Amino acid sequence: MRLFLKHFFTSIFLLIGVVAYSQNKYGYPIDPKTSKVTYDSVITLSNTSKEKLFKRANQFIALQHFDRPANIKTKEKGIYDGIIIEKPILVTDLDEGKIFGDGFVNFKYRKYNYFTLTFSFKLYVEDSKYRYVFSDFVVNEYIHAGMELSKNKIVSYTGARKSFQSAPDIRNYPLEKFMKKSAYDRSDDDFTNAVNELKEQLSKAMEGLL
Repeated sequence: MRLFLKHFFTSIFLLIGVVAYSQNKYGYPIDPKTSKVTYDSVITLSNTSKEKLFKRANQFIALQHFDRPANIKTKEKGIYDGIIIEKPILVTDLDEGKIFGDGFVNFKYRKYNYFTLTFSFKLYVEDSKYRYVFSDFVVNEYIHAGMELSKNKIVSYTGARKSFQSAPDIRNYPLEKFMKKSAYDRSDDDFTNAVNELKEQLSKAMEGLL
């Protein structure tokens, strides 16, 4: 009975992906409950076990290197080399056939490259099927990477003079708000291309082609 319930709930997770989504003016799918841009789809792969798909889903995440240093040339010509996603996988459960986490991709806006796009992902698997959900997209703009402040500044009650680093200036915009910028019409293909590349990499991994 317990085994039956696990398979039943896994199937429910997959079938939820069939919900009809509305679209905004760019043709992006919008979740009616959250009003967020959300890519949600169920894919069938014949004669592929749940265990194999779960392994391939983990391989997809590993190959994306979401926890790599960003290495972004900032708007003010510095280099931001921090870690954007420290822990890509937040939930993983083979019995329930699910992996949840966060990722990022490089992103251009008006042909400028000092942006990244972060997002959350949910992957569900069962025998011969998997479902992906990509949502919570945030555009991150890198203004500067942090800079050394004046060595003559007095810090601490001892009166010691020393330099220290200012925090990086990184500005974050939920995609839904970012799209309201007047110049976004000239850059929406860059978002579409980024998502399509992500989906293509996932498809190849789940078919065992990576």
